[in-house]
Amino acid sequence: MNMRSLFSSAVFFLIAASGHAAAVTLLEPKGDRWMYWFGDFDGARSSASVYGAYGSFDYIAQGYDFDDRHAQMFLDFDTTSIAPAGRGASNYQVTSIEIRLVVNEENQFRYDPTHDALATYTGTQQDADLGRPMELFGVGYRSSFTRETFRENSSYADGAFAVQNGVKIVKARRNAYAMDFVGGVPRDISNNVEERLEASPWAVGRIPGVADINGELTPQPLSAGSLVPYEAVMTFTIDLTNPLIRAYVQEGLNAGRLHFMVTSLSEYVYADDQGAAGGFPSFYTKENFNHWPADGVNLAPRLTAQVTVGSAPVHRPMPIIDRAPGSGFRISFATQTGHSYQVRYSSTPDMAASISLGLPVIGDGLLRFVDDSATASSELPKRFYHILVTKISNP
Repeated sequence: MNMRSLFSSAVFFLIAASGHAAAVTLLEPKGDRWMYWFGDFDGARSSASVYGAYGSFDYIAQGYDFDDRHAQMFLDFDTTSIAPAGRGASNYQVTSIEIRLVVNEENQFRYDPTHDALATYTGTQQDADLGRPMELFGVGYRSSFTRETFRENSSYADGAFAVQNGVKIVKARRNAYAMDFVGGVPRDISNNVEERLEASPWAVGRIPGVADINGELTPQPLSAGSLVPYEAVMTFTIDLTNPLIRAYVQEGLNAGRLHFMVTSLSEYVYADDQGAAGGFPSFYTKENFNHWPADGVNLAPRLTAQVTVGSAPVHRPMPIIDRAPGSGFRISFATQTGHSYQVRYSSTPDMAASISLGLPVIGDGLLRFVDDSATASSELPKRFYHILVTKISNP
């Protein structure tokens, strides 16, 4: 029998919701942590401070050499309530993302809403304003950690701290660190002053007001250089015009997880061996007893995003047509969960008056087949096959 075959699948489509996406807010992160070398190792601390340790603010005399961005704040948001995961990174059209923190100390640092160039830290250029900015970055990983595996209680660093000439090297060791991009390549920006790296923050913290009794914003803009009051609201609007940052956010939404790191090179006061004593920014975490969502009091870090999610494409299987055991033909094809596959046939290539062959096959991720017992003596001399694929749910 001179049998030919023709196969196709449902037309590939990508349909994005039309109109302006509504803002959705997560009132607390899945995890938040004070990323400090001798600090919070279980993610249960009630606050997280961020400050620098570079130049005269390092602690070399006591035998340590810290990261310049010494104390960092790790934020881990589960974004599946904002946008379903697994739609393919390019299907997430992100209009805006804002991170909000609430200050939990009174008048401990000065407000600086502008990025300070590297030269203002190395001493080759005068800083034109008071204070140092709070800056937000993406997160990079080492020691085999990834976005999927690093959590607020993951190990801070693996192994003992290195020692060089009697000085403990407490830098470039953390398993999750503040990350930016240079030449399209991600890099650890934690030690940027000593390594003479011009940092490119993804957002700089700005203060539009203070939190009311429920943690909601009361507009009360703060002048640059002012001491920051208790429960000031600091917002970080992420720069989505940068294609690398936008791709990072899209990949995170596709995975259902977004990680950010808040850092600063703000100076602090060190009192002998008693640790840092005030004079640095500190923010509420979700573990703080004043953050009480059950009573409508929300002081933890929050994320607000506007995201439009496109539909994931319909699966397009590539069928294999071979002889079936006994007689006729076997049409084999790969399947995906969330799809239904109906093999049809016709005597003409245009599939006019096509007829279903067997029952629909529900996709399960495995290779499936449908047998056609047609023979030259009982059927037409030519038969054309078509697989109609229907998306029945989001995979």
